[in-house]
Amino acid sequence: MATATATATSTLHANFKVSYPPLGEGSYGAVLKGTIENRSSAHPIFHVAKFPIPKLPNEPTLETTFALKLIPYGLLGEVVAMSSTCHPNIVQCYNAWVEEDTDLLDYISQQDDSCDNPNRSSALEVKGRTTMHHLPTVLILQLEFCETTMEDWIINRNPEELERRITFAQLVNALIYLQTKKMVHGDLKLNNVLITRSNYNGEVIAKLADFGLINHHAKRIIRTNENSGKVDESALKEYVESRPRFMCPLLAKLGFLKMEHGETVTGATHKNDIYSLGLIWICLLLRFKDAVELRNVVGRAMVHPSKRKNIPVELKEKFPQEEELIMKMIDWDVDLRPNADQVLRTILEHNPAHKISTDFSQNKRNEIQSMVEILDQVLNSEMDELDTNLKILKRREWQFLIEVISQVERHLNPVEDTELWWTAIEMLNKYEDMKTGDAIFWYRKLISKCGEDDNVDLMKMKLNLAMSTDDENECVLLFQNLVSSPIFQDLDLLDPLRLQIQVAHWEMQYSGLGDKDDPSSANDLDQVQKVLVQAEEMYTAVVNIKNMDPLYDTITMFLFSVIINLLTRLGKYDQAEGKLLHVINGSDFSEGVSSLPPNHYTLVSKYCQLLSHLGKNDEAIAMMEPMHDLHMALGDIPHAINALHHLVGFAYQQESKGKKDEKSVDPTDSLLCKYMEKIVRLDNDVFKSGNLLINGDELQFDDDVVLRTRFPNFKEVE
Repeated sequence: MATATATATSTLHANFKVSYPPLGEGSYGAVLKGTIENRSSAHPIFHVAKFPIPKLPNEPTLETTFALKLIPYGLLGEVVAMSSTCHPNIVQCYNAWVEEDTDLLDYISQQDDSCDNPNRSSALEVKGRTTMHHLPTVLILQLEFCETTMEDWIINRNPEELERRITFAQLVNALIYLQTKKMVHGDLKLNNVLITRSNYNGEVIAKLADFGLINHHAKRIIRTNENSGKVDESALKEYVESRPRFMCPLLAKLGFLKMEHGETVTGATHKNDIYSLGLIWICLLLRFKDAVELRNVVGRAMVHPSKRKNIPVELKEKFPQEEELIMKMIDWDVDLRPNADQVLRTILEHNPAHKISTDFSQNKRNEIQSMVEILDQVLNSEMDELDTNLKILKRREWQFLIEVISQVERHLNPVEDTELWWTAIEMLNKYEDMKTGDAIFWYRKLISKCGEDDNVDLMKMKLNLAMSTDDENECVLLFQNLVSSPIFQDLDLLDPLRLQIQVAHWEMQYSGLGDKDDPSSANDLDQVQKVLVQAEEMYTAVVNIKNMDPLYDTITMFLFSVIINLLTRLGKYDQAEGKLLHVINGSDFSEGVSSLPPNHYTLVSKYCQLLSHLGKNDEAIAMMEPMHDLHMALGDIPHAINALHHLVGFAYQQESKGKKDEKSVDPTDSLLCKYMEKIVRLDNDVFKSGNLLINGDELQFDDDVVLRTRFPNFKEVE
């Protein structure tokens, strides 16, 4: 194969042997195949261990082949998304870095007209987009390599029905994961699903790829056009009907409104990915002589249900239950589509073949045992305490943890493999750097396999799930299960786990500022009063035993917070205010601002919220402004920005009251405008400082121009 000339400054060519032509191209970039030919030729940051990991002290086998995706430097959405996802059926991203324009991009430009690549995106034709080779700087993603796309696999490899059903179940699981993380893929189609084989047993694995449009349609589109609102319905209808294959109608409509009208619209949900998944399900169930026939069938299925015809009769005759589900998945009415959980339950109920295979052999148990032992060493050691081999795993300990947990959930039984199962669960419970949504996803899967018999680790897992989920019904059921558990009842009244469960339960029941005259917030004042008495007794006992106030102890802080909430529920605002001031003013900060106790900001913000609730927004502002300045001085940007958000809320309440009192506020004197400008300026300063923020973590450049992203627990380059 051809190769581009390596440049002295190219991190890409210094670490990878790149093959051409590209694996795929589009308006937003290109994907190349890159290999690391020997361990010493690449910087250690690019080393990725293969799973399973052999027993120590054997060296882990390293991945040698990767997909290298080149995209415009400014398009960080895909990096943000991929840095926060880790699932067996989603392509992993290991690193990202920036490079200036090199002959590599010139080579891609030269190939642009000569390469007849079937994976080239039709988006190259879209007006107004900038093609890859016009960009001076690119962001390069080091991705997991997969052998082929799902379309190629279906057409050219003609897999058996069992493998087709297994891959569909895998995709459903991936969408459940994204749904849990509140992510919308937005571009689900056969060529964005990749197929590979497991290192464990060679079984087929489907993986979602190309997250370039992740949540793109879920964002609000700004109104920019004078003609906004005057939609040409016939043009809109034509645009939707001629939309790209696998795209759901709503996403086409959003695209039209944005492109033609700059219309302000609400975005998409996970139900839009369900539409595309329904079309993929058709492709997996039926057999096609070539890609043209497949695309024609998909096209006919995409028309409005009232006009839908010529769907192959084989679908309904051979797969009547699946056909019924598919018609719901591709309904144009979003509300009638099932969610991913419902799809999974339906397919498992109708056909057990969808169950992902398990291996309960002793060899598999030994393999998992080895990985658990290595993971324990990795999680409980600092980078400089580990040898070279384990440093490879430490740099991506989050992915390593999820790999172990996924293997435990799939292959072990909590009854037959009790010790190994709960050892792994304890690691998950203790891990503090879990990404948003990941804990919820894995806790749900693991709890579903544990049965009804509680133990301490299971209770911790349920508590973590109850405190993480935003599903109110799920939260209520979990807490009911916890507080009624015999194990909970047997725990000492001041046992840390019992305290955590009890306090979190009270927080769930009585959280937020209430009003004694509002029956919806306190429909049983006697019960609230009884809980208040219990909470105050427990608080006094904990403070006496620990000899620590809420500023320094998490459990004490939780109890104190419950008491404040209960007092406000009962309308005892003076008592709540007095207790807060007593703790805040009783603190000794003689050593300066660097000695602020860990819960100080939490208490001050709670006090300010209480003041605002009582209509004392000027006092709330007077106390919160110094907190913002203090945290700016400490370099604590997250708390500084959070304080500004509080100030925006207080100023809004204050100025809204002024409007009601017919007092106009000059924009130049508006505190609301002042705080909003500060937020924008602070955000801009962060991004212009030469660093970037991805999920709150800095991206910096080292001497090798390696971009440090929040790929799990990433450490300094050795």
